[in-house]
Amino acid sequence: MLRRLAGRNNLFTLETRDHIVNKQVKGQSEGSGSGFAISGKLILTNAHVVADNSFATVQRHGSSERYKCSVTAVGHECDLALLSVEDQAFWEQPSPLKPLELGDIPQLQDDVIVLGYPTGGTNLCVTQGVVSRVGMTPYAHVGTNLLAVQIDAAINPGNSGGPALKDGKVVGVAFQDMENAENVGYIIPVPIICHFLEEVEREGCYRGVSGLGVRCQPLENPAARRALGMQHGQTGVLVVSVLPLAPAASKLLPGDVLLSFDGTPVANDGTILFRRRERISFDHLVTLKVPGDPARVTVLRGGEVMKVVVHPRPLPSLVPRHLYEQRPSYYIFGGLVFTPLTQPYLREWGEEGEGDSSWETKCPQNLYHLAMNAEAQEEGEQVIILSQVLADDDNFGYGRLENLQLLEVDGVRVKSMRHLVQLLGDSICSRGGATASGQSQGSADDSWQAAMAQSGQQQPWWRQARRQHGGEHQQQCLEEEELRRGRQETQQAEQPEQQQQQQQGPEQPQRRRQQQQQERGKQQQAQGQQQQQPWPGLGGQRFVRFVLERNQVIILDRLEAEQALSRILHTHRIPARCSEELSSEAGRTEAAAAGRDAAALAA
Repeated sequence: MLRRLAGRNNLFTLETRDHIVNKQVKGQSEGSGSGFAISGKLILTNAHVVADNSFATVQRHGSSERYKCSVTAVGHECDLALLSVEDQAFWEQPSPLKPLELGDIPQLQDDVIVLGYPTGGTNLCVTQGVVSRVGMTPYAHVGTNLLAVQIDAAINPGNSGGPALKDGKVVGVAFQDMENAENVGYIIPVPIICHFLEEVEREGCYRGVSGLGVRCQPLENPAARRALGMQHGQTGVLVVSVLPLAPAASKLLPGDVLLSFDGTPVANDGTILFRRRERISFDHLVTLKVPGDPARVTVLRGGEVMKVVVHPRPLPSLVPRHLYEQRPSYYIFGGLVFTPLTQPYLREWGEEGEGDSSWETKCPQNLYHLAMNAEAQEEGEQVIILSQVLADDDNFGYGRLENLQLLEVDGVRVKSMRHLVQLLGDSICSRGGATASGQSQGSADDSWQAAMAQSGQQQPWWRQARRQHGGEHQQQCLEEEELRRGRQETQQAEQPEQQQQQQQGPEQPQRRRQQQQQERGKQQQAQGQQQQQPWPGLGGQRFVRFVLERNQVIILDRLEAEQALSRILHTHRIPARCSEELSSEAGRTEAAAAGRDAAALAA
């Protein structure tokens, strides 16, 4: 039996009713699970049994002693974990603990015995069931789709991590049941277990489930197969799209027909022959590949059969599926709370329990569609959202804005949380006389500004805003005057040219039209650059503009937001801490540039 004390470490969580900040750390909770010994003096159990644990102990069957254990490796995607116990008394007393051997995938209608410590007692519980199905199943812990074995034995809380035995050998690890069904449980089969153990032994950790990064569509329609040039007897699936950061991005193309994977033919419905009269999705072969190992893929492209080599690996996720062993990060600026979008954030709208799916309909649907459909376009990209607005005088009028994606800051697209900190930090540090579009044109105020700078006094913000707005207006008038003069000169030049065109033939008008089109293109390009300049009247770098989805805009005074930070944190009882991410050498430089009291970043 394995017992744990778990603290979510969520310094920043959500209450599902009014979606406000929960300012206090969640209390510790105690849970229990099962496990069994394997070779190497290790204990195999489920990842969700030890997830976010702060202290864990193990207890042998028939013993009253508990021993402290530590997590050696964890794979949340496959819901498996390895534990180690340093105290040798655990392995030797009252008798030497023998490891269990791994078997094979059980056949349909085979009898299996599940051992564990379910809720309702402290003694070992033995249940018996029959294998009813083998196929790809979503793992409730994270949501990955992997091979699983369905049995008709109940898997109750506490059974997780226990072995499923057949003829004295392990054929699976109990890990979940079926929602709204009785006496239906699932066990993790031996191929998934072996893949996890081999990855840990080879790399020292589990790197995740490999993938190709392509979306495929069945080719069960005969007309579709003929249109793609497939011959009689050829089967496969259509590659619909390839993710930008996928390992197959430079190998496979949309419109390819994937015929086989590592020499195994793929049927028109996307399945492969698993065992006699049993078929499963060809994704099973991809998930068993060690990240980085080559895979031979046969495709049909333009009627020609081609063989390519790809290297499947874990795919980057724009919206992370889990944050286990991590603290959620947030950034507060003027009472605006920004945080990366994650699935755990959306799950706060659901009920407690891993099998609950009510969050999918209760959470904000704009964020749900982003989490399910958005794709990362570059490494390290994140979806940053405005979680909520902590009420204060400086952000008055914006309290209704919450759970909206942040698109831009002062016209710059936000790529990640670190990028947001850099944008606000750089803008705060450079809020002096320079404006967002560079130094303004010379005027009578230049001497006054220089005198103020020499005297050590700061120029009033209203004077800066008026000066900048006036400079921009003057520059705009000069540009309009130049355009007007250019049109007049063009009209004057066209009059003698029109007389020459009548004498030189029809080629000159055509050439003239081409020149006019080029001039129009230059004018449109100049107008586009002019529209991309900062909004007039924002006072240069005195103010900051946030652009959210649904055409929502927030404008705040930078200086007031900086000064109001400590007041907001105190009023709403939020801890102001530096994140571990920004404690690195690069992070220290960015934090110093951003200013010590510019914002509160916690992770």
